[in-house]
Amino acid sequence: MSTTRDKTQLLDDMRKGYAAFSALLASLSSEQMTTPEVNSSWSVKDNIAHLTAWQQRVINMLPAIREQRELPDPTPAMTEEEINAMYYQQFKTQSLDQVVQTFHATSQQFIAEVEATSIEDLTKPIAWLGERAVWEYIAGDSYEHFQEHSTIIHNWLARTDV
Repeated sequence: MSTTRDKTQLLDDMRKGYAAFSALLASLSSEQMTTPEVNSSWSVKDNIAHLTAWQQRVINMLPAIREQRELPDPTPAMTEEEINAMYYQQFKTQSLDQVVQTFHATSQQFIAEVEATSIEDLTKPIAWLGERAVWEYIAGDSYEHFQEHSTIIHNWLARTDV
């Protein structure tokens, strides 16, 4: 990936990724969204909650980046699997409606936070992100992440009769 990124294109990609994933969700029934084993034991609802949690993680980072405050790793010494398990536990008792509403609100908040962040801040490398630029982390937890989970859901739909 390139070390620079056009902010307008980043925001456009975020909006398009959100719209495409939202359209996929709108095409699914409540039964489809709550049926387990889409990927591992997760349902579509669990996938939505997972995406929301990772977006919230970046949303929480952006004000500190803009204000040039210390940005510690929010989950030090945790593996990605452990972080995902923690997020699963955080959302598992919420209703489908709550999870979907939170996803939509979080996605809009994420876009607003990126809009409020300068291109200089978006291109800063973050040490605990493996020196990746902030925008790369944003892409990975928005439109790239939506595409990954869209593929998972489409593959599940192709092999199920729900």
